[in-house]
Amino acid sequence: MLAGLAVLVVLGAAAPARAGGHAPPPRETSLVGAVDLKTVPGVRLHFAFDAHAVRDREKEATGTFRIRHTEDAIDVWQTGTITCLQVGGPVAVASGTVTASNEPALIGHKVGFTVYDHGRRDRLNASWDMGFTGTPPPCMSTAPTGEIGAGNLVVRG
Repeated sequence: MLAGLAVLVVLGAAAPARAGGHAPPPRETSLVGAVDLKTVPGVRLHFAFDAHAVRDREKEATGTFRIRHTEDAIDVWQTGTITCLQVGGPVAVASGTVTASNEPALIGHKVGFTVYDHGRRDRLNASWDMGFTGTPPPCMSTAPTGEIGAGNLVVRG
C-alpha cells in the first residue's frame, strides 16, 4: 500500500504546477448566431446555432440548430440537437440530429455544418443524409461555400 501511495506522490509531482496549484479550466468552444444564405430571389435558407463544447471533448457537445427553407409553396423547418462541435481558429464543424420538423421524414436525420467566421463575410455549408450522400460522420461536413446574405455567426475557441 505504501508503494502505491509513493507512485501517486511521484506521478502527482510530475504534473506541471500552476499558480495556486490548480489546473487550467477546460477551454470552451462555441458556435452561435443566425444567418440567411444568399440565394436566388424568392428563396430563403435560414440557419441558427447555439452550440457549445469543451476542447478535446467535441463529441460531448450540447446545443441546438434550426434550419428553415422557404420557397414559393415550400416552407420546411427542422430543429435538432448538436452532438459534436470542433473548432479550429475561425472555423467550426458541427453535427447533430434532427429532433423536430414539419416534415416527419426528416426527424432522425444526421446533419453536418461547416462555418467560417469571417466577420460580416461568414460562410456556411450543410450536409445531411438525403440518401445520395450518406450519413455524415460526427463533426464532418463540406467546405463552407455558402455566402451569408444577412445575420452573423460567431465561432469561439
